[in-house]
Amino acid sequence: GLIGSSGAGGAKPFRRNLGEQVENLAGSGEYHWMSGTFLKYGGPLAPCDMPVDSHELIAMCAPRPTFISYGAITGPGAEGYWVDQRGSFIAAVAAGPAWKLLGKKDLGTSEFPAVGVALTDGELAWRMHSGGHTTGPNIDTYVAWAARYLGGTPKPVPAAPATQPLARPAFDPATPVVRNDANSKTAHEQLLAKAKAGKIDVYFLGDSITRRWGATDYPEFLANWKKNFHGWNAANFGWGADSVQNVLWRIQNGELDGVNPKVIVLMAGTNNVGRGDAAKNAADIAAG
Repeated sequence: GLIGSSGAGGAKPFRRNLGEQVENLAGSGEYHWMSGTFLKYGGPLAPCDMPVDSHELIAMCAPRPTFISYGAITGPGAEGYWVDQRGSFIAAVAAGPAWKLLGKKDLGTSEFPAVGVALTDGELAWRMHSGGHTTGPNIDTYVAWAARYLGGTPKPVPAAPATQPLARPAFDPATPVVRNDANSKTAHEQLLAKAKAGKIDVYFLGDSITRRWGATDYPEFLANWKKNFHGWNAANFGWGADSVQNVLWRIQNGELDGVNPKVIVLMAGTNNVGRGDAAKNAADIAAG
């Protein structure tokens, strides 16, 4: 099988607070992808209430040959953070024991590989190409790998250049980055309207953790919000899965225009962590 940039609802773990979230899948723009029984996990239930996660879905493919394909996290034409490549890799590693139990090979490593490095020695395989939301750049690698199981003549799998670093691509959290998925575009329009409405004294800004404080799909949090901030002219500008770069883009593109709050409450950086050196990540987030 070929799993192509599946993201949330596919290889990406639901319980990982990075990239596209359950609220996105259960929302008006993407609910049609999912079973009706799934929608309750976008509210009133939460991802932590789910009985299973993506690594178990991947494990159900064992012992069959399974190739997981993604585009790059950063760089020209990259797929971006929203599909959570690293989280999907973690899920694939967690699913690996199912292949080994059945006498097959897993990925062979738990270290997140660089762009272009193919993990194709076993029946569970992985490669992240340098492009965007497509399987095209991985097809040659996939076909060479799949030929071993389809009875064809296998071609050598292209190896990464010897000089290619194994570290993840660098990212600059001080550079604003737009999110072009439909839900994020809709949310941005709604938040622009909220900013234009004015009368905001307390401005909450951040990712899904902030959003849930004042979201109708989290009634207990919303009740707390109304109890503690009623009469404060508080406004919530949180949006799920935003990184520091995404938050910067939103406030530089209208969501803070004409707003002069007395207090700004910022919660950002959660979706930038877990990407290598912790001390450097902290410094990068602070710079952003």
